[in-house]
Amino acid sequence: MKKLSILSIFLFAIAAFAVWAPSVDAYPEYQTANGAGDSCSQCHPGFDGGFAGPLHSIHLNYTNGCNSCHNAGGGSIPVLIGSSDGGAQPGCTGCHQADGLQEHHTNAGAPPDGNGLACATCHPNRSPVPENVPPPYYGTSVSAIDDPCSSQPPPGEDGDLQGDGGLDNDGDLIYDEADPDCAEPECLEDADCDDLLFCTGVETCVDGVCVAGTPVDCNDGVDCTEDTCDEDADACVHTPNDGFCDDSDVCNGQETCDPVNGCQSGTPLDCDDGDLCTIDGCGPLVGCVYDPVVCPAGQACDPADGICKPSAECTVDEDCDDLLYCTGVETCVD
Repeated sequence: MKKLSILSIFLFAIAAFAVWAPSVDAYPEYQTANGAGDSCSQCHPGFDGGFAGPLHSIHLNYTNGCNSCHNAGGGSIPVLIGSSDGGAQPGCTGCHQADGLQEHHTNAGAPPDGNGLACATCHPNRSPVPENVPPPYYGTSVSAIDDPCSSQPPPGEDGDLQGDGGLDNDGDLIYDEADPDCAEPECLEDADCDDLLFCTGVETCVDGVCVAGTPVDCNDGVDCTEDTCDEDADACVHTPNDGFCDDSDVCNGQETCDPVNGCQSGTPLDCDDGDLCTIDGCGPLVGCVYDPVVCPAGQACDPADGICKPSAECTVDEDCDDLLYCTGVETCVD
């Protein structure tokens, strides 16, 4: 009866392990062909040597012991590739950001599977988070690494888990501190972005990046003013310019610019010369013009009324003077 109980317990344990065991274990999937026809080890060698392999040693040194990757009981318990829940059997994706890994493999040129996806068996999600978002295990008791923006230690040292400058959490093939996501923020508050210029508007800090302000609008709505922004005065300046109102016609006077009411009409030219025997006019470019009244032959314009009348031989005695002494003095009669 005792033997039967022990056997029952043993069989139950085997059945339970079969149910519990993950469908995609890390090492077998790493070592053998995956759905794309290649194994992980072709690009990431180092676990093939078993416990003595360099990647195994690196993971051992930069995690907190065997139980960081295998649950209590030692290395005989397989690591579940897709898990990152930090439970009794943690997985690779706890440190290798799960959402970026398929993006990484696709960008790196890994052969696609039948659905056109690279390494989708282990990394089904292709919606990466930024490089500076820590994977779940960073900064916990599982991992000795806590900064997603540092290769910890620098590339080329034994602790570099990839041998290429760290991990690529967002899948863009730019690692750790080299990724723009890990750049120091340009600003922390709006004051960090202030260019101390009034005319450029108010700069703001949005998500660590300075955003230019909206330039001051100095348009006063008056067509004939020159609108400018004065940095020294921290104010808009509106300078009237009469030239904007000029209609190129001197006859209607000189137009002027009122800084409030805009263009104002000028005073038209007065071209009256008081002479009835001239025709007074104005040309847009030359101004006043005085043309003489033209009368028919034998007539002349009478200045008294501006009417053409038969020409008189004389109007005063001097008109008749022939400048000869011997002929006597000529006079004008009627």
